[in-house]
Amino acid sequence: MAPVNRQSEEMLELLEAHNAHDELIHHYENIQKKAFPPTTFHPLPVELRRATLRFMRFLADTIDLTPQAWFRAAVLLDAACLKKDGGLPIKDLPVAAAALVVLIKKEETADFNSYCFHLQEQIVQLRNYFRTLGYETEDEDITEDCIFRMELALMDLLRWQVNVPSIESWLSVFCTRLMLMCDPAVLPCLRWVWRFCTMHAEPFVLLGPAWPTLTPRSAAQGLLCVGVLAAGLVPLDSMSPSEAEAEAWETILHQFQPQQQQHMSGTHGPMSQKVLDQLENATCSDLADLQIDVATMLTMMLEAIPQQQR
Repeated sequence: MAPVNRQSEEMLELLEAHNAHDELIHHYENIQKKAFPPTTFHPLPVELRRATLRFMRFLADTIDLTPQAWFRAAVLLDAACLKKDGGLPIKDLPVAAAALVVLIKKEETADFNSYCFHLQEQIVQLRNYFRTLGYETEDEDITEDCIFRMELALMDLLRWQVNVPSIESWLSVFCTRLMLMCDPAVLPCLRWVWRFCTMHAEPFVLLGPAWPTLTPRSAAQGLLCVGVLAAGLVPLDSMSPSEAEAEAWETILHQFQPQQQQHMSGTHGPMSQKVLDQLENATCSDLADLQIDVATMLTMMLEAIPQQQR
């Protein structure tokens, strides 16, 4: 349930000017519901998803895809694999992953055909890796036509909806809104929070679960709240952890806290309550939902982020 919106006309105009208005959040939510309906059941096996996303990240770097575009490709992979009718078959995954990257690249530049040749060797390597894990893959030769046909199949599977908001999309609009709404005194901390979210979004996508556990919006809300807690803008008990959770949360938040920055813990009280209120308005969510999302995110971070170093 979203909090009651009491934004001034001036704030509404400011949000509109920065393309961070409430209607955009509602639009994103509608697209997300269509991409990840409650009837989706079939996430990829964890090792396949992580290998595929790393492969897509490598391809994205190879063809100079922007970081924002890679997040879009990643969320489309989950959307394609989580369809209720079985989604994308594992045997097609290597070519499909490449096709998604190419599909997004086409939106950035018309000169995409020259890239396909450079993808062949990488696709074969991913196929071979899948086989070492005991999965069957296609033996079809990798050609531009092969990738193009997979693009069309993906478009049909996704019902031509390729602009699904990613965790990066949600974070961008949430952080923009929060910085516009908050007291100027906390802006330095909020800039750090945005950098924190940007830094941890990709590891979460790579190492975290597929989205039925946590939607892109909920993941963004959880990560934003983790950043706000780490920056000391609100007290830990504002997110209602249990006694056991509080101890674990304090451990991980201590690792994240900025070292050479004004810490806001001394402002707990009226200022922290204002930040909490503005956090609700910035996300168009109520505090109870944010508490659920931050608890889920911190639990996942405790399990997933250390795996970066494996």
